[in-house]
Amino acid sequence: MNEHGVAFAYQQSSARSATPIGQVVALYDTILRDFRRAGDAAESGEVEKRVFEMNHALTVIAHLQSVLDHQRGGEAARRLQRFYEVTHALVLQANATEIATRSAN
Repeated sequence: MNEHGVAFAYQQSSARSATPIGQVVALYDTILRDFRRAGDAAESGEVEKRVFEMNHALTVIAHLQSVLDHQRGGEAARRLQRFYEVTHALVLQANATEIATRSAN
C-alpha cells in the first residue's frame, strides 16, 4: 500500500471512531486539504486536478449541509447553513475566476 493509501485508511478508521463533532472537524480538514491541493494544481497548471479537488470540496460542503439538524439545531444550524451557502458560492466564484484568468491568457 502506498503512502496515500495508508493515510486514507487511517483517515477512514479515525472517522468511523470519531464523535459527531470529531467527524465534522475531520470534514473541515478534508476541505482545507482539497483547497490546498487545488491551489497547488492551479499554480502548476493542472486544470483537471484543480477541478477535481474543488469539486470534492463542494461535495464535502454539500454533505455537511445535508446532515444539519434544523429541527434540533436552532440558531446554530441556521448559521452553519448560511456559512455553507457562502462557502459554496465562494468556491464557485473562485472556479469562475480561475477559468476566466486561464481563458484570458
